[in-house]
Amino acid sequence: METLNVKGTKSTPNIMFNTNKGLLFITGRSFPEMPETVYKPLFDRLNKVKTNNLVITIELEYINTSSTKMLLNLLKEAENKIKEVSIIWTSEEDDEDMIELGEYFASMLKAPFEFKEYFETMLEKSY
Repeated sequence: METLNVKGTKSTPNIMFNTNKGLLFITGRSFPEMPETVYKPLFDRLNKVKTNNLVITIELEYINTSSTKMLLNLLKEAENKIKEVSIIWTSEEDDEDMIELGEYFASMLKAPFEFKEYFETMLEKSY
């Protein structure tokens, strides 16, 4: 299977991971009781990425502490396994918590980060 599509719930994110194209999207909210059940399939798929680069788009409106740890570990693992990783971190303009979390992740990783406002990505999707 080339693409993993997981429809989110009120406590789990939507996930689309296309290993052929090197695209991973994580959107919505992430506060499941057992975040490893949500993120483990992503760790497993990192080995199946068929390109030398991976673009990860993160557009979360809320993430709890245990999901934050899993996501950071996933991003670190991606950096270790894939030659070029870039991250697009999307949040609402006034969501200071998510902006600060993105900045923290950027400081912990080598991958380039692009910060976008949620409104910008909605405009891009509408064209």
